[in-house]
Amino acid sequence: MNKARIKILLVDDQPATNGFETAALMRHHPRARELPIIFLSAANADADLLIEQAHALGAVDFMTRPFNPAVLRYRVSVFIDLYRKGAEIALHREATHQAALRERDKRIRLILDRDALEACGQPVDMIFTPEDRAKPVSVEALERTFRAVAGGRK
Repeated sequence: MNKARIKILLVDDQPATNGFETAALMRHHPRARELPIIFLSAANADADLLIEQAHALGAVDFMTRPFNPAVLRYRVSVFIDLYRKGAEIALHREATHQAALRERDKRIRLILDRDALEACGQPVDMIFTPEDRAKPVSVEALERTFRAVAGGRK
């Protein structure tokens, strides 16, 4: 996970590029696409329309000015924390997926290598998970399939 401490507040009523244009540009940039955005606006009359536009661009929050700085700091900290937790979950999910792939590859190697089966003394049915065993398949059929996948290797 990137250790950069990024906090972005966009203001919708700037003279050059406004916050909405900046948010649209961010959503097209790979490293900024998932960053949480909080919009600040002085406009109270059209707040509902502005809130709708902000959320359509991926904003996580919208505040009108004047605002309480303590509330803004709290909201920023909450969304940064949520962003970091999401990144941690994604890393954990990937690590779990990689571990499952390694385990699957280990079982395939055991099936392909009869010597390994004999050396470890495990019956073939002990290699498979309960999900694998739910479907009746002969050992010979599995070996043929895995040999074909492995390029004819024994």
